[in-house]
Amino acid sequence: MSLQVGFGATVWARGKLHQELDGIGYYTQALAAHLQPAQVQCLPVVFGPAPTSLNKQPPFNQPLVTTSAYKWLALQSAITGLSFPVENSLKQKINLFHATDHHIPKLKGIPVLATIMDAIPLSNPEWGNQQLRQFKNALWKKSVEWADHVVTISDYSKQEIMTHFQVPEDKISVVYLGVDPKYGQRLDAVRLKTCLNKHNLQRPFFLCVGTLQPRKNIGRVLEAFKQLPANIQSEFDLVIVGRNGWGVEGLVNELQNQGPASHVKWLGAVSEEDKLCLLQAATSLVFPSLSEGFGLPLLEAFAAGTPVISSNTTSLAEIAGGSALSIDPEQTESVSHAMQTLAESTQLQSELVVLGRQRAAAFTWQTCADQTAAIYKQMAR
Repeated sequence: MSLQVGFGATVWARGKLHQELDGIGYYTQALAAHLQPAQVQCLPVVFGPAPTSLNKQPPFNQPLVTTSAYKWLALQSAITGLSFPVENSLKQKINLFHATDHHIPKLKGIPVLATIMDAIPLSNPEWGNQQLRQFKNALWKKSVEWADHVVTISDYSKQEIMTHFQVPEDKISVVYLGVDPKYGQRLDAVRLKTCLNKHNLQRPFFLCVGTLQPRKNIGRVLEAFKQLPANIQSEFDLVIVGRNGWGVEGLVNELQNQGPASHVKWLGAVSEEDKLCLLQAATSLVFPSLSEGFGLPLLEAFAAGTPVISSNTTSLAEIAGGSALSIDPEQTESVSHAMQTLAESTQLQSELVVLGRQRAAAFTWQTCADQTAAIYKQMAR
């Protein structure tokens, strides 16, 4: 008999509504899609309103269970110690609840598993959106106490969660994310050319992917690009993909004021298909993030056959596993030197492509789902 699992789908539903899944929404969708129905049945639960158009959509293929907005329920439980009101209706339907998206309910009568991607808002609050930051962090820390077990996505994140949430080591499991097989499927020349023409890209290019925010450190890549020898600057473009986030007004202003002949191009947010095209066409993905819980773009680039330049800090060295060209993300010269080295060596590019594809093959969503289902079974006993 399959386990009935309440599945946090709040961030997923919000992303589907706005046609832009973030990392947490993508994780929720991919995990649910790969859980075996014979073993696990997911009941999608959304805190707050959700359009009926999302009912019975993949990966859940059934109506969403909706309840009150999370922040008010969480605040009420933090003050009173009472369970979320939805507990009474869920008790008859599920064996446990998996909060995949940081919306962790207090459910005294139902085991709760919480996925915590990282502890960055606590370890480096200055990198995030400052609006009500102290209040949000305090409520988040309190909500993690309501979880019976925590799953996270790297050994680095596990250590951070132990430090900043004071969660005991035996209450945390590490389950790596997977990479979608589509990134390893080569696009044909016509589709690649159409995409590149759409974005006015005629030269080889370095690619940065990520929301513009301080932690992503994209300004450092821009400065590193300016330090490249003139012949490389004239031959290559620097292409930046990602929406404007917060805390980088100077960078945004500079990117918005590039002339039509500039070799620096900010494309903003692009479709998944265009992102795949850009990854497959890039000379290299440059990923200089100052901190990541995992770093999924690394694996996507590896699978796409794209050489990667990546930070040697936090979880990124762990996930890259020696398959990327490492940089010190706080040293512009380190970033620039790696870009120059890669631009000048087709042999190194080829070696990194082989290493990257081998590394990506070790990370699958099916493995992620199987390991997560094993945790469900342990908790539901």
